[in-house]
Amino acid sequence: MTPEKEAELFAKLDLMLELYRRMQEDIKDLRGDMRDVRADVKAVGERVSRVEGRIEEQSKFLQLALAGRQTRKPAA
Repeated sequence: MTPEKEAELFAKLDLMLELYRRMQEDIKDLRGDMRDVRADVKAVGERVSRVEGRIEEQSKFLQLALAGRQTRKPAA
């Protein structure tokens, strides 16, 4: 193998290693972003559950309040 060819191959190998290192950093960053997004989605889900619970409580309270206000017909 000629010295020029060897130098060319080492330059390509160095470039490949640098690209691999950058790719690994990008993957690490993406995993961190995904972790953050998952935490945000979980927090939103928990808030939605709390709001649904409150709505259900209010609905039951309103049903009881309305039932108490309805006029009752005397039994025949």
